[in-house]
Amino acid sequence: MKGHIRERSPGHFAIVIDAKDAAGGRKRRWHSFAGTKRQAQVECARLVSEAQNGGSVDPSRETLAGFLDRFIRDWVAVNVSARTAERYRQLLNHVRRHLGERPLQKLRSDELSGLYATLARSGMALRTISHVHSVVFQALRQAKAWKLVRDNVAEQVKPPNLATRPGAAAARSSSWSSVLSAHLVGLGERRKTQRAFGLALV
Repeated sequence: MKGHIRERSPGHFAIVIDAKDAAGGRKRRWHSFAGTKRQAQVECARLVSEAQNGGSVDPSRETLAGFLDRFIRDWVAVNVSARTAERYRQLLNHVRRHLGERPLQKLRSDELSGLYATLARSGMALRTISHVHSVVFQALRQAKAWKLVRDNVAEQVKPPNLATRPGAAAARSSSWSSVLSAHLVGLGERRKTQRAFGLALV
């Protein structure tokens, strides 16, 4: 396997990777690159190494919306319940509306962060935005498994921090108090049982 670069215009290069398909025939992969000639050569070497190690992906113009359709049809429909699948569709519709026309392979982590900020400004609950992030993460993880993208950019994005929600501290305190109370009640019951068992042995 080898590769070379071709300068299309000043600062813009085509990186060509020569490989073989499953039948042993010649297969070329073309990648666009912007930068210096030296940077293009370094990127070419990286792509060749990646292809040799089985980590390369074929260039594609598939949009995020197109991929999400496939994800829902081929993964969601056969891996989760019908009710959960409908919830996936509802959550992913927010992504489709704002980023659907973006090429899947060009999606960036900062665009996901921007999406979450936009949803928050629109008044969406932070917990719902966190759910959006969870399904996006799962979708892009599957895209990586299908070798449609090199990286899951959602891994570089932190979901909304629910602790910043008004009243979150009080809610956590209340939740912790409930857990602690339940623990103490259970502990008291166990001690009563142990004492009763001890008396029975005398």
